[in-house]
Amino acid sequence: LDDYEEGTFSPTIYGATTTTYTTNDGSYVRIGKMVHVWIDMHVNTIGDGNSGIIENLPFQGVLPRWSSFIVSKINSCATSFNGIYAQFNNNNSVVFYLDTVISTTNQNTQTVLGDGTDIHMSGWYETNDTV
Repeated sequence: LDDYEEGTFSPTIYGATTTTYTTNDGSYVRIGKMVHVWIDMHVNTIGDGNSGIIENLPFQGVLPRWSSFIVSKINSCATSFNGIYAQFNNNNSVVFYLDTVISTTNQNTQTVLGDGTDIHMSGWYETNDTV
């Protein structure tokens, strides 16, 4: 195995300069071009963040790729919805898509995370960043 790496990172909410967190921990395992991440976040106050996107994943991703993320726990959300999923977006961010109770279509970058939201998620994506 030529390329194996483990590490940590600090995921943040897109565009957030005034968002505060109790926890914004991330860890990853990279094997070759594949990166598996685990994210554990608790948002105190959403502030000025775009609350549908989590950014600052550890490596730049490859597009177009449809890498999926599993949201294992989310509570105290800012929006009511039937279902939620997350996928790798671009650069190094994850975008949330909602099946909302107000709309029959999936909505992205809606107000998902808010004051007091807890979220635990994990997923894989491909990178071509060199070590």
